Amino acid sequence: MATDPYRIEGWSIDATQYIGLAIQNTRAHFVVRGISVDNGPLMGIGVVLSNVSHGRIEDSRFTGNISAIQVYSGFGGVPEGVDDLAIVDNTFDVAWDHALTIAASNSTVAGNLIRMERYIPSGTFGIYALGRNLTLRDNRIVSPGHG
Repeated sequence: MATDPYRIEGWSIDATQYIGLAIQNTRAHFVVRGISVDNGPLMGIGVVLSNVSHGRIEDSRFTGNISAIQVYSGFGGVPEGVDDLAIVDNTFDVAWDHALTIAASNSTVAGNLIRMERYIPSGTFGIYALGRNLTLRDNRIVSPGHG
């Protein structure tokens, strides 16, 4: 991580209209820290990272999002050019679809708490990961269905 990344810190975001925060088409280093993204059930997506590298989302809270974080290349989900990302120490409450979808390489998803406290449709997962050299560790998924 660069010594002086772009920072988004401490924001409270209402994602009822669709997407709370979108970062796309950049290779600049960035940190998203200590934000909360909330909305009513079955409404919005918390954060979308599209075609980005060198980013970090940490110590943030996502509540009521249909999908809390989506990371992809924008080219059919094949993780080309999306790498060096970290999604760590976040809390996801009552996510409906995949709480976290990540299509990236050389990235880490660690120390997150995912509480899926409602009916989980078949084919839905707490974390859906696709890519090369992905590290998933110490994540906790609590669900009345499956994780």
